[in-house]
Amino acid sequence: MIDFLMVDLSLWHWSFLGLVLLGVEVFIPGSFLIWIGCAALLTAILTYLFNFMFIGQVISFAVLSILCVAVGAQIYRSRKTSQEKTTLNRKTEQMMGIRFKLSDPIIDGVGHTTIGDSRWRVMGEDLPAGSEVNVMDIKGNSLVIEKVDPLAK
Repeated sequence: MIDFLMVDLSLWHWSFLGLVLLGVEVFIPGSFLIWIGCAALLTAILTYLFNFMFIGQVISFAVLSILCVAVGAQIYRSRKTSQEKTTLNRKTEQMMGIRFKLSDPIIDGVGHTTIGDSRWRVMGEDLPAGSEVNVMDIKGNSLVIEKVDPLAK
């Protein structure tokens, strides 16, 4: 049982493991193995500099893996792209500020109109078909519109 503790791993073993893990990350992306691969490469450097025995190499790899994963998680959390609000697949939110002409009249505050290839429920003051309006708000799946002042172009 003690024989496996006498294994002699070198700089090249840890370097190979690190490069394999980085390579696997390229083909199966998940942004996790990259940090374990970095820990293996750092273990290779420490093994070269301090000539660690097997148990020291394993302990340093374990500690460096935890540290590298923690650093990676912090990097990904701090990226602004993941925190930005997006309107992708939120068609009603994409409609905010759109200016268009009503295809149907608004009667008693409710009507329908066609924008592009979609038909929308609109709410606002009573207006005839062809009136130019602007989307001001969204209530559920209805667009709240306001008549555009013809002089304010």
